[in-house]
Amino acid sequence: AALIENNNIGPAGEDVEGAQAGGIAMACSNSVVRKNNITDATSVGLSVFGAPGSTVEKNLIVTHNRAAHGGITMVDYAPYNGNFSGTIVQGNVISAENATMHVAVAMGPRVWMCMDDMRLFHQLVWGGTVRNNILKGNQMRYGFAIDGVRNWTVLGNVDEALHHGEPISTCGGAVTSAPEGFQIDRTFATGVFQDEFVDAVVQRAFYVGGQTEPLHSIRDDLLEGNIYLNG
Repeated sequence: AALIENNNIGPAGEDVEGAQAGGIAMACSNSVVRKNNITDATSVGLSVFGAPGSTVEKNLIVTHNRAAHGGITMVDYAPYNGNFSGTIVQGNVISAENATMHVAVAMGPRVWMCMDDMRLFHQLVWGGTVRNNILKGNQMRYGFAIDGVRNWTVLGNVDEALHHGEPISTCGGAVTSAPEGFQIDRTFATGVFQDEFVDAVVQRAFYVGGQTEPLHSIRDDLLEGNIYLNG
């Protein structure tokens, strides 16, 4: 178990290929990450790697001067075989103020990458809860994006952000939907979801500017993040 609280983190990295860095990368179970201010982390502000039984709450994640791939991610099957049970992400504020944030809260591996049906069948993430978080700012692309989860709960979240950007990604010929606040692909998503969610294609929503590969792997946060804990 670990406690990460009351830290000011960032800026981290540059928003150019090969120079991104994350804020906090958390895999430790039964832990708490709270009341941290994460500013201009150019990869992902706060990456949650399963971390079963952990709470991530009351953090502020902001892009002021540097674009970011994401605010909070819950997309990785490793290291707990997709287990996010008891992991709660709540009461956080994610704000894209003066620089683009590509996905505010990403849930499920297909938001990050193309996955064929057979592979996805074995690599869903499951059991997580995302509630009472707030999106802000006028430079947000995708908000709450879900693709590749089961037994997942998303309730009570609020979108006050302005969303922009043209679809640029394709998986198997399917073009990603235009960015909105609450988007889900129910083909590979089961659980309890608030009414604001609309059906959409959000595969590879992280992909930027017509790239054929992501600028930065979430797993690179294991090496480049300011804080990484696994326990």
